[in-house]
Amino acid sequence: MLPRPPLISRCHGCGRFFWVGRAEHVGDLDPSAGATQGRQRPGTPSEWQAAPQVQAPDEAGWFEAIADGLAQDRDDERELRVQAWWAGNEPHRRGVPWKPFSQRSQAASDNLRALQALCSPEEPTERLLKAEALRELERYEEARAVLAGEFPEKLRWVAELLRELAQQGVAEVRRLERKEPPVH
Repeated sequence: MLPRPPLISRCHGCGRFFWVGRAEHVGDLDPSAGATQGRQRPGTPSEWQAAPQVQAPDEAGWFEAIADGLAQDRDDERELRVQAWWAGNEPHRRGVPWKPFSQRSQAASDNLRALQALCSPEEPTERLLKAEALRELERYEEARAVLAGEFPEKLRWVAELLRELAQQGVAEVRRLERKEPPVH
């Protein structure tokens, strides 16, 4: 139930982005020995106490990390682009009205186009990502074409929901909620 650390963060020293999970491990803080009322954690080096927290970037930061070449391979690039996409959609998840990609920045649209091109047609979860990216870009026919064919049973309901949204011409991001069949 602890929050997950960000995937990447900006170094407070040099200003460049780095992969948090790939950073040199220098030690651990014991969360059970938390600091209280300005007191330090027992046994924690003082420079650790003063160190700034790592924070995930905003949408523009994800774009900057991609442009700076942080991705070392196709999987890294796909992950960075997914995170940028999600960061751009986050305001809508918090209640801000949907803003179509045609009205967003060129970087946001370019990111989604690049992401869908990185998704493998052989990998079912990547096919779903590609279809969702195409749907949000209002390329409904292409999204439905990507969703044609079979999906593993555990993903069929997601594919069907995305097919329905593409068929209806809905680009807005939606919560994936599985509709359970009625029990008799």
